[in-house]
Amino acid sequence: MTPQYSYDFLTKKLGVESLVKQDIDIAPLALGGFTYGMTTLEVAGCYTMLASQNGTYSEPIFYTKVVDSKGNVILESEKIQTREAVIDDGTSKMMTKLLTSVVSSGGTAKALKLDNQINVAAKTGTTNDNNDVYFVGYTPYYLGATWFGYDIPRSLANFGTNQAMVGWENVMTKIHQRVFEKVNSGEITLKKFNYDGLTEAEYCIDSGLKPGR
Repeated sequence: MTPQYSYDFLTKKLGVESLVKQDIDIAPLALGGFTYGMTTLEVAGCYTMLASQNGTYSEPIFYTKVVDSKGNVILESEKIQTREAVIDDGTSKMMTKLLTSVVSSGGTAKALKLDNQINVAAKTGTTNDNNDVYFVGYTPYYLGATWFGYDIPRSLANFGTNQAMVGWENVMTKIHQRVFEKVNSGEITLKKFNYDGLTEAEYCIDSGLKPGR
């Protein structure tokens, strides 16, 4: 892949509109140091191709329907969600398997507790000088992306724990309660990440070939 290919993939396949031509370079596209950054909504949209488990990108939307306490519809979206296969399902499943290691012992999100109840794949992130922290995570049911920081950037070093991760877990734990209740009642079986079609193999990290003598 080249910087141009990566830029085109983000802007044409994943609906990212925040990038500018100056971002077509190795450092911005490899490390995420974009001129104006990306919105949290765009980040969430990008990860749908992995969370789908079949490589399908789903355009993020703010809401489908909003009702009041009596069930009356206040807002209802007429937007038709765009969905498109952008990578093959094998790549999607392989990336999901890799991202589950982020929440396992030794990973940058090992403090998460939700993965004790359900499969979780995730990615943490920070910007220079620790001015912003990010967290993107998904389960077989839901995907969420969070950002934590100040409107006028300043260091978050005093917070210690990734507060974006804390916010994500608080919301996701509540969202999944209905799922857990149905599982506990025997109404449904808990979904798990699907790795069908993947095989494990050993290889030389220098050559990329099978180990030899």
